[in-house]
Amino acid sequence: MKLLRDMEDVIQHHQLVTSVFALSTTNEELDSTSESSDDNQLEDLVEVEGSLCSTYATIHKCRYAFRARKYRKRNVHSRCPKWKKIVDGRVMTDEEFLNHFRVTRLLFHKLALLIKDHPSVSNFGGTHKSRMHFTAELPLLVTLRYFGSEGNAASAYKVKLGLGISKGSVLNFVSRTVTALLSLEEKCLFWPLSDERKEISRRIMTNYDFPFCVGFIDGTHLGLAFKPEKDPEEYWMRKQAYAINVMVFVDDQKRIRHLTIGWPGSVHDNRIWKNSVIHSQKEAYFMNGEYLLGDSAFNNSNIMVSSYKRAAGTSTLPPGQKWFNDKLSTPRSKVENTIGIWKGRFPYLRNIRVKLRGVSSMRKIIRYVKASAILHNLLVKHHISEAWIIHEADDVNKTGLPEVNNDGDGVDENGARRRQIHNFLDNYCN
Repeated sequence: MKLLRDMEDVIQHHQLVTSVFALSTTNEELDSTSESSDDNQLEDLVEVEGSLCSTYATIHKCRYAFRARKYRKRNVHSRCPKWKKIVDGRVMTDEEFLNHFRVTRLLFHKLALLIKDHPSVSNFGGTHKSRMHFTAELPLLVTLRYFGSEGNAASAYKVKLGLGISKGSVLNFVSRTVTALLSLEEKCLFWPLSDERKEISRRIMTNYDFPFCVGFIDGTHLGLAFKPEKDPEEYWMRKQAYAINVMVFVDDQKRIRHLTIGWPGSVHDNRIWKNSVIHSQKEAYFMNGEYLLGDSAFNNSNIMVSSYKRAAGTSTLPPGQKWFNDKLSTPRSKVENTIGIWKGRFPYLRNIRVKLRGVSSMRKIIRYVKASAILHNLLVKHHISEAWIIHEADDVNKTGLPEVNNDGDGVDENGARRRQIHNFLDNYCN
């Protein structure tokens, strides 16, 4: 700004000098020699003035030339930035912090300690004073707010509000935190080993009477905020929205033990199950008669015990099968409750703001979903507001009755294991 004002003064001065000098050349008393010399000086003045005007016009076009001195001033050098005041409790109450970031301040600090040494959140490009306040707490705070928002509230513009960061930093911080969280996958999101599966089956037997059961399975839809660019009809689900289908494996303590992510929303749960790594490599995941419990969407096998379906042409189930379904519904509700808590704590999962354009965007979604599952497992033992929990309806037809059995379960692979468990429960409970 000062440079331009100085240039304006110089140009005006040159214009004045040029005008005066031009008038003086009209004096009839000047001799011929001096006229030639003065003409040369006048041309030089005009040339300088033209050069100054050209330079002024070039600078004037620059979008930074007239920027205010305090344009978008960032408080990066402050001893206590805005986000730090939020963490310390000087801006938000505990209740406000919980509603915005979906965890208590105490849990937030515990999470920050878990990832603080990871390079993605501990190295922000050196020791420059503008980055000195960028600790692991900031990207974690941004990510929790991002995952704890739904729809437009999860936009970068809305997430940055009150944190003292730019809009462009939001997704950068989220990506960094997701990378750090995924480094905990082997400790927080893994299939239980043999000894742990025995402990899980013991607890399930004690609480629900099902022997050798090591977990529960169900599918859930994660909504997409934007229409996918490729094959969008594949992602259009029965609830009249675009979504991806995720297969969730949980234990009796509401921990997510495995996820199968990336199938379009229109794909049936049983197809995802049959193509999952756990089904295709079942010898590595089950032993000694172990199995999972699922709803009637899944076909029965030696590692899957699901509820009975109605026979074609009938409106009710036989009393014995209805009793078995009722018995199975109690432990299987664990997976529905787990999904409700997971999606309730992190509303972002209900409306993912990533546009599916290809493999890279799907990988991004998978990373975000896995990171949220890791956070769920880290927080599952802590209280969550009942108002947050999402209660999803079970997969039944419009009559509210179990699905019609069109597959039959007469062959050994489809029905033997369930009949075996059914007979055990008859003898054990009756």
